[in-house]
Amino acid sequence: MHENVKWYSVKLLFEAKITGEPNPLTIDDAYDESKIYEERLYLIHADSFEEAYEKAECEAKDSETKHFNPYGELVEWVYVQPLDCFHLFDDEIRDKTEIYSRQFDVSKDKSMSEVLQRFYPEVHEEE
Repeated sequence: MHENVKWYSVKLLFEAKITGEPNPLTIDDAYDESKIYEERLYLIHADSFEEAYEKAECEAKDSETKHFNPYGELVEWVYVQPLDCFHLFDDEIRDKTEIYSRQFDVSKDKSMSEVLQRFYPEVHEEE
């Protein structure tokens, strides 16, 4: 690495690919057939955005795993694609270091409730 090394936060998308038939004797109220995705943020020390993406993607591929869930189905966590890369402006990582930021535009007529529903449906509370 060179003297231009900076910190980056790289957001990556993973998918849980579930295959096989569930054991009918184990199905309970928690059983769900929906698809599961996971966003992961990796803190990367690199010379450039390109290198940060490369390093994060290598780590992502190395972290792919397989296991059987409680219902006997095979769950494979697979890397899908990078989502974003954020250059940290602090040279030193310490308490309260901002590791990710994202800006987005919405129409002026959109309410905060509509913004939350669109971008953060998992935290949106029904009124």
